[in-house]
Amino acid sequence: MKLHPLILAILLLVSFVNQAQVITAVPCDMLGMSVNVGSQETMISIYHSGQYMTHPQSENVFMWEFTDQQGNILYQETLVDASTISFDHSWTLTDTINVTVHFVNDSANTYNWDISQGLPPNENSINCLFEDQLYWETGSPTPWGSWTFIHNNPGVDYEENCEQDLDEDGICDTCEEFDTIVMDCACEFFEPETYTVFFVNVDEENCLIIEDCYCECINDIDNNGVCDESEIEECIDVNQIDPTVFCPEIYDPVCGCDGITYSNSCEANFIGGVTSWENGPCIKIEYGACTYPLACNYDPNAFFDDGSCIFPPNDCDWPETWANGCTYVDAINYDESAIVDNGTCVWESCSTCTGDIDGDGVIATGDLLEILSLFGSFCEETNEPNNTIEGKWIFGANNLNTMYIFEDGFRYTYYCSEDNCYELYNSYEAGDGNHLTPNPYTFENNILTVDLFFGNELIAPLTFECYGDQIYVNGPNPYYLYRLNSNCE
Repeated sequence: MKLHPLILAILLLVSFVNQAQVITAVPCDMLGMSVNVGSQETMISIYHSGQYMTHPQSENVFMWEFTDQQGNILYQETLVDASTISFDHSWTLTDTINVTVHFVNDSANTYNWDISQGLPPNENSINCLFEDQLYWETGSPTPWGSWTFIHNNPGVDYEENCEQDLDEDGICDTCEEFDTIVMDCACEFFEPETYTVFFVNVDEENCLIIEDCYCECINDIDNNGVCDESEIEECIDVNQIDPTVFCPEIYDPVCGCDGITYSNSCEANFIGGVTSWENGPCIKIEYGACTYPLACNYDPNAFFDDGSCIFPPNDCDWPETWANGCTYVDAINYDESAIVDNGTCVWESCSTCTGDIDGDGVIATGDLLEILSLFGSFCEETNEPNNTIEGKWIFGANNLNTMYIFEDGFRYTYYCSEDNCYELYNSYEAGDGNHLTPNPYTFENNILTVDLFFGNELIAPLTFECYGDQIYVNGPNPYYLYRLNSNCE
């Protein structure tokens, strides 16, 4: 069948027009975002030029995501055939907001654009990634403030559109060639308790491929990044041992890396000096015995105290490590180095000759003159030592966080974190409800025993000083207590 020349021309024209119909699109780096006028503190509106520059517009898909600096998603939305995203928010004006847009159009490509620019034509569909940050800007030209993009970054080709993306970050590599640097950690040589882990970094800015590495522990049971072999060697840090630190008398056991159970983490840190521990007691054979180090029958391997402790001087001699002697300053044989009074104090005996004032063994004129010289004067009241545990006690003027009240067989514990601790402590009374759970106590033969509950006891020999207003509490970590409002601190 022969076609009419006119019909043939029309068909050729239609064919040409069909081939000339192009899908308009430009490269990703020619597209961008801008904040629309009218955005306010609690509302944002952003325009994306991809909608206008890419056809068919009906197939433009914009996947928006807004996050904070911790990576938390604040808002996300996918829009189709829409140039603008607008929404209300509650961002703080001091926040910096991360903005990410993934823009795709499976029916658009830059084929004709590439030809017009003398570039090799690319028939890949549009797949662009945009990343930028927003902040609230004040000052010229917007003294009232406005949301502003910090970087004004253009888009980049994303994922499958890249001819090369070595680090698979979705951003196409621009380097034609890469130099390679190989690192050798030699972990097995320098750190025998580790092995080498290799990985690759791509420095796209400097066109470098870095074959890097790091050392990983062979054994790291607690997953803290420190090899178990090193933890054993560094279990005890003598620099952190500080017997002056007052640890709370609570039983919340921890197992130190040295295999010893401590009453709480404070004692593990400042008394044991251990650098790590786990909650709960260490696993060991459980048996009860005396756990007080200064007792006659102390058992360092006992799991709990069974109340069987016996103490010197009634049940055994004073240990040589305890300096014992006369601790009363008015005694003839007062020993200032003594910690524990051993009952050997001796005082000057009174004269049996009542009128012998000058002590020469004869009652004579000298004695009369002694009396006349004192005639009319007033005698000062002699203070007897108040050697009783009853009352209010603190750890000194520089350590007012804790006060004890010993009264009627109970020790009441009070805490203070304010600046007026003296005022508070003077206002407190035993049993007033401002204290922790009272601990029963006994005080016999200068031995204080406090029930700390859960099978635990504080047992300590006490030495009264400063007329009974100062107590030396002996033990593994001795300390002083001072009667509240005394002059002994």
